[in-house]
Order: sequence, then structure tokens, then C-alpha cells
Amino acid sequence: MNINKIVFAASILLLSVVFSCNGQEGSPSDNSFCPLDLLRPSANGRYLVDKNNRPVYLLGGTAWTMPENCTREDVDDYLQDRKNKGFNYVQIVATRDLHSQGIEDQVKKGTMNPENKYGFRPFSWNENQKADVSNPVIVKGGTPTEPNDYWDHLEYIIQKTESLGMYVGLLPTWGKYYINNKIPEMRLFTEASAYTYGQFLGERYRKYNHIIWILGGDVPAIANVDGRPIYRKMAEGIAKGATREELQWDKASPSWEKIMVTYHGRNAASEFFETDAWLRLNMVYNDDPELHGNILHYYHNGIPRPMLQGECWYEGWVWNGTHKPAKVIRRQMYQTFFSGALAGYVYGVAASTRETTDMLLKFMPGWKDRLNLEGAGQVKYLKKLLDQHRWWNWEPAQNVILDGLGEGETLKTACASTNGRELLIYFADTVPATINLKRITASPRATVNWYDPRNGNTLNAGIYETCQAKSFSPPDNWDDSVLIIEAKD
Repeated sequence: MNINKIVFAASILLLSVVFSCNGQEGSPSDNSFCPLDLLRPSANGRYLVDKNNRPVYLLGGTAWTMPENCTREDVDDYLQDRKNKGFNYVQIVATRDLHSQGIEDQVKKGTMNPENKYGFRPFSWNENQKADVSNPVIVKGGTPTEPNDYWDHLEYIIQKTESLGMYVGLLPTWGKYYINNKIPEMRLFTEASAYTYGQFLGERYRKYNHIIWILGGDVPAIANVDGRPIYRKMAEGIAKGATREELQWDKASPSWEKIMVTYHGRNAASEFFETDAWLRLNMVYNDDPELHGNILHYYHNGIPRPMLQGECWYEGWVWNGTHKPAKVIRRQMYQTFFSGALAGYVYGVAASTRETTDMLLKFMPGWKDRLNLEGAGQVKYLKKLLDQHRWWNWEPAQNVILDGLGEGETLKTACASTNGRELLIYFADTVPATINLKRITASPRATVNWYDPRNGNTLNAGIYETCQAKSFSPPDNWDDSVLIIEAKD
């Protein structure tokens, strides 16, 4: 081939990569091929954007104990599988200690200093043979691929997510055990040690823009003890390490925008830290049937912040004799976005029996068999729907459902575009509903289609005048569906 043609072709390829990374302002960000940016709230506070102001949503997976329970090969297998299924985000916790079985056993007997698969522990030992959380064990000379300490291996996970174009939510420690524990001797963090540890983590991983720092861990900030002063000091410590500036939790500063921090607990982060300067992402954590109402409450109340559904039912979980199948998981996926949590949704997987329910949570033997549960494979169809519509313009629109609303797990949820062009209703079951088409204001007629969340298939349902209310029945043999109503030009 002529050398000039080769150079020309290479130039076109380079330009195409540059264009795809820079994109257009207001267009969705494709995280598949480009270096990840530090995320920030959109101008209206409803979703996340990258440095070029392109909307970014997070479709995540919970892999909490990956740093202590996975080898590098395990990390590669899990993350590549999730990437292939459409995930672009994963949540992990630096230290949790889940080697014992029941929670009571964990907090009484656990050292809170878990050994990872390479024999490294995160902390030195205190006089009570528990973790000395002020003194992380640091051994010079290691690398993420040839670790000398616990933190090298954690960096391998952080690097791997970045290389796959995936964001990572990193909890410094599991607050339910280390901070808010109901057993006093297990409350290992003080304000001083929380700051020291936060500063260590912020400094150690300061070069990575794709980290979302998550304080807490499965517990309200005020539970057993008021943990807010400790979490606030941890946020200040992370900021010190990551930005090398002294920031205060109650003082606004542009430098807080250099990191993304949230809180993982029941209800929402803003319930405990509404006016804190570090809180930029409102993580909501609740099981259904309270999911929709919980998200909607925080959407309409308080300071507008992007909302991320940080944890829901785990697929395969058995609770009170009820198995949580893919249909329940899909309901949560769609109710999340249709309720206004436009920052994203986090999926979890357990197992098919109560006895092995933590198989993937703890990466127990056989966990790879749980990667291909039905709901995990259907995340890509949620992604497909989002990518085909201007989801960042959505707002909750429950009042368009005039009857057939349902309740609890079968609650129908609706959202509408702010420009009057789109209306989407999620049917959690097969019960018909009457929809007010007047919400479509951009045209006197609308095209209607059904979307199948199980496989991404569509079915045309006709064209209707928008000056009316119309009853719609989901297609036969569909478990759930999305009704898409779009203004016809």
C-alpha cells in the first residue's frame, strides 16, 4: 500500500478517536474507548456530566469484597464480564472483613484486618489484636501487578476498571462494622484516625479521576452512635490527600469539585449530610416496594443533586421465603430512572438458595456461575433504551397514569422529557393503564411503541392524537414493558 495512503488512513482514524472522545456538548458520553473524566453534577443538578458537559449515567455492579477475596485473574474475569454486559461502574470496599459467617460473629470475632488472596493485610495490629486503622501497612517496591502490600492489589483493581472504561465506587471502610457498630469495642475509627486514613487513600490514588468516593457502608450515619463527625473527617482527609488542600466539611470551596464524594446508607445521603460541602452525589439505597417513593421524595425535596440508586434487591436473593427473580430486578432498574435517579443504577447478584445467598458478595467458590443470571444480561437493554433517548431531559411524570397505576412491586412509573416530545411509562406487570397523552405538547400526534426489557425488542402500537387519554394494554406474553410515546413530526 502507498505510504501516503497509510498516513492518510491513520490520520482519519486518529481524528475519529479525538472526535468520539470530545463529542458534542450535551450529547451522551461513550465510556468504551476514551480516558475517563472526573464526573461532576450537571447545571440543573439532576445527572452527571464529564468535563465536556456530556451526560454520563452509571450502570453498576456490587463487588464489595473484591479487594480481599479476589486474585488479579478473578478481577479480570469479573470486570470483563460486566463490561461485556453493558456495565460501566463497579462498587468495592477497601476493608470489610467478611471471612466469618453471621454478622454477630463478624463483629465479635472478626479482626477487621482482612487478609487478601496474596496474604497481605491492610493495617498494622493494635494492642487488642484488631486493625490499627491509623497505620496502613505500606511496603515499598511493589506494583499493582507485582504487589508488596494490600494497597498495591487495590490499585490493580482501580487501574483495571480505568483500562476498561469503567468508573469505580470506592468505600474506604465498611461503616456498619468499623464506625457505627453496636458493639463498642468494634468501633475502630475516631475523628483523628478517619482523617489520617482518608488522607492516605486520597494521596495514594489521587491520580485516578474515575473514583467515586463512598463513605458509610450499609448503615445510616446516625445509628448506634452519631458517626457524622467521623465521616466528615474522613471526607476532609480524602480531600487533603487528593487535592493537597485543607478543606472543611462545612465550608464551600471550588476544590471540593476536584473529587466526587457520596454516602452509602439507608434512604439517602442527603438525609444526613444535606448541607455538607463535600456531598455532590446523592446515593439512595432502598429495597422495593419503597424504592420509587424514596427516590421521588428526594427528587422533589432538598438541594438538587444527581441521584444514584446505590443498591437494591440482589438477584437470586431469598427473603422471607420469596425468591428475587430477574423480573423484580428489572422493575428496580426502570423505576430508578423513571423516578428521577438519573445518575444511575447498581445491580447486585446473590444465589438461588438462602444458604448460599452471599456467593458472589463474598466471591465464594462457584461465584462465576452467578455472573450469567438473567437480570445481569438484561442490563444492556436498559442501556439500549437510555442510549436511544435523551434520558438526561427526563423528569418524573406519575400524573399521566390516570388508572391502572398499581402499587408496591407492580407500581407503574412514568417519566417525560422536558421539551414535551417524549413520554415513557414502565409497566411492571400486564395490567392495562390509561395514559394522558396531553403531556406530549410538541405535536398533535404521537407515535407509540412497546419496548421489551427482557430482550430489547420493540412492537409498534400505532399513531394517536395527543389531545386525549388512551388505554394501553401490554403485548401478550410480556412480563413487563415500556410504553414509548414520541411526538410525530
